[in-house]
Amino acid sequence: MSVTIPGVPASVPRARVLDLIESLGFDPRELVSLHFEPGGIYAEVFADQRPGRPGFTERWRFTTDGQAAATHRICIPITEDKEPPTS
Repeated sequence: MSVTIPGVPASVPRARVLDLIESLGFDPRELVSLHFEPGGIYAEVFADQRPGRPGFTERWRFTTDGQAAATHRICIPITEDKEPPTS
């Protein structure tokens, strides 16, 4: 059982979490994890492994040995007040 903190919800609707993920520019289907720290937001996403790319099998997301999904770790720094330019 977790500790409750006044003002912190016991749960969050999935739609709200998906909205947050998408607002950060991620595709929820490609996201492995999302971690928040005071200095940045850290995400782990599946690497682009479309069939036919060198080193990957026809099995989506798995290396040629079939053992592990290849991923990238991304950091989005948290800055002061100014919104970063959109790409």
